[in-house]
Amino acid sequence: MKVKNLTEEQAEQIAGIIDNEGFWYALNDGGYLKPEDVLENEQDIKKVKEAIETIAEFENICPN
Repeated sequence: MKVKNLTEEQAEQIAGIIDNEGFWYALNDGGYLKPEDVLENEQDIKKVKEAIETIAEFENICPN
């Protein structure tokens, strides 16, 4: 996957979101971490979004 050339401020902001919210919450539940903010290639963005949907579906069918 090709990562965007992030500024130091952007990288710190993303790291702070992950630290504060946790990776999965920030990526899926909270929606604060967006693949398009990190990844350069549209195909990679689509792949990550599809994976998020698949894992979220699995999470929803698991007993809790």
